[in-house]
Amino acid sequence: MSEKPSKNSESQILDERWRKKFEAIGNVDSHLWLECKNQKEEKPKFLSGAIENPRLAYNKLDVQRLTNLKIAFSNLKQEILAEENDPTIREIYDWKINEKISEVKMLLASAHGDMPKFSEYSRAVFGAPDLQIFAHTIESLKNELALVQNSTNPKLVQAAAELEKVLPRFVATEKSELEIPPPTPETFVNLRNAVRTKFKNLLEIVDEGKPKYSSEDLAETFDKALPEIKAKDWESVLDPDKLVISIEDEKNQVSIPTGKSYLVTRVKNLLLHEIGCHIGQITGGRRSRLQLLGIGLDHNMKGFEGIATFAGSLAANPEKFEKYEELDRHLAISLGVGLDGKPRNFREVFEIMQKYYFFQEIKARKDPETAMKNSQNKAWLRCVRTFRGSDCTTRGAIFTKDIVYSEGNIGVWDVFSKNPGLLEKIEIGRFDPTNPRHLIVLAKLQLGISNENLAALEK
Repeated sequence: MSEKPSKNSESQILDERWRKKFEAIGNVDSHLWLECKNQKEEKPKFLSGAIENPRLAYNKLDVQRLTNLKIAFSNLKQEILAEENDPTIREIYDWKINEKISEVKMLLASAHGDMPKFSEYSRAVFGAPDLQIFAHTIESLKNELALVQNSTNPKLVQAAAELEKVLPRFVATEKSELEIPPPTPETFVNLRNAVRTKFKNLLEIVDEGKPKYSSEDLAETFDKALPEIKAKDWESVLDPDKLVISIEDEKNQVSIPTGKSYLVTRVKNLLLHEIGCHIGQITGGRRSRLQLLGIGLDHNMKGFEGIATFAGSLAANPEKFEKYEELDRHLAISLGVGLDGKPRNFREVFEIMQKYYFFQEIKARKDPETAMKNSQNKAWLRCVRTFRGSDCTTRGAIFTKDIVYSEGNIGVWDVFSKNPGLLEKIEIGRFDPTNPRHLIVLAKLQLGISNENLAALEK
């Protein structure tokens, strides 16, 4: 369902033939293959202690279909290498298809229950968690816990003590290992204003007088926003089977779970995150001379999610930089793979993350009963995402995709701080602005990245 380029003839498109053949095979978004259909049955058994770890079922995993996909991608790769004259086009499709073959192999390993292979291919596709970010998260948490030791709220002091007991005894050998500095106040203000100016038309859609938005309200708001980014062929749909909002670019749809409620600040965040950035990059790439940018260059997820979390965090016009986004996702994966030397299974990661969320809930002044319920639900969902595709029992067998949120967010803040001009380039398509290889390719193909952009990145 790709949109046709608005101003380019086919003769100007660099990869029309290969993009069509790639799309005919299918883009293999692994998170869609790993949608779990038996959470409702497994969750109460797990929370009650009746089972040690859940047995999550993935009904969409089809070994024969996945095998056919692997063969089709391999055949397309050989065809491109043999017949494409442009070395840069050959190279970027080679990288992309290698990534997709690894993703298919990861899904096949999941279907066969081969956890070592599943873990290996997950790292090949999404990467392994960064030790510096893990150390920074642990140290930041310990500092946060220390601040409440003298609190007059005994429940908060107790929650902090319980969390502190289970945190890894990770000690950085160098202070620099913990240092991930925030943007300067001046940089923060400049980037915040640039983002809000860039997406002013989307933010103006929000009804400031509406205290809460239902799922239906959010769908209506999204549908008003889509034409603003020239995504008229897209639509929002309500899906009772979805737990979170998701982009399904093969269908030109943004799926919204039913029965949800969203504060105005959250609606602004989602407008910039999902519509302005995610769909904006996909549709911008489809209009590009390089059609692969509508699908995504290889390993673009850190940029794709990093840009969206960066822009979304600035949507509500915060006065100052608060924190890097989605560190809890990175923490759960780091604990699972055992960056502290102790790989963990589903139950072991859950026990730590539940105490993490319980502390945050008590800190937010929730009563203990509500805090316990919310923390269990949050820890369950976090672990389902962290262990999807694995057997939940093999320690260290982790689906590492969710590291792209925090690592991408930190990377994008860094690169936009040094090179703010790149913010205006995000509509080029799905690429990672923190990846010099991507920028060099886009510069070679004269697709909006300049030598000045590259020079600023080197600085």
